[in-house]
Amino acid sequence: ISGKIISGMIANENTNLEVVQTICRLLDEIFPRPDGKKYNSQIIFVEDRLGHDKRYGVNAQKIQNDLGWVPSNNFDVTITLFIENLILFFAICTFT
Repeated sequence: ISGKIISGMIANENTNLEVVQTICRLLDEIFPRPDGKKYNSQIIFVEDRLGHDKRYGVNAQKIQNDLGWVPSNNFDVTITLFIENLILFFAICTFT
């Protein structure tokens, strides 16, 4: 598919708040804060951004139709893998 731009992503649509809450929940499970607080306690709402970036979503139909690609993981699994690999990356950087 020469010359085409295709987004490869899980066909998932959430509000930005749902995405942040999912990331916070997974961080609580995988990498709890040393102070025992929940990550979602850091969420703040900024008045000058009300209604801006209300949702987060990508239409994955193009890659599915053109290439037959279907994601093998759901959103939670993908974010978990990202967090675990990011933690591993920082651990490697710390010891090298």
